[in-house]
Amino acid sequence: MSRVSEIRAAIEALGEDEYAQLRQWFSERDWQRWDEETEADSASGKQIQSHIRLAERKLGYWLNCGEALMKDGITRAVNGLEE
Repeated sequence: MSRVSEIRAAIEALGEDEYAQLRQWFSERDWQRWDEETEADSASGKQIQSHIRLAERKLGYWLNCGEALMKDGITRAVNGLEE
């Protein structure tokens, strides 16, 4: 029996309360991972690139309000222009 099969059997054996707790834990875990990915994309500049492409803009600025100094949180991104 594989690990996944064992986990599946264990989940199916849970009572309703335990199953609800497991679903809550999975939901929170998924949201935490999504937050981490979004934060990493923002830090790498991927997020602003997506925004300016979707908005069909050539130039965009991103303000990261988490920086100690506002000037350190400003990022400039271009879409299809030479820097």
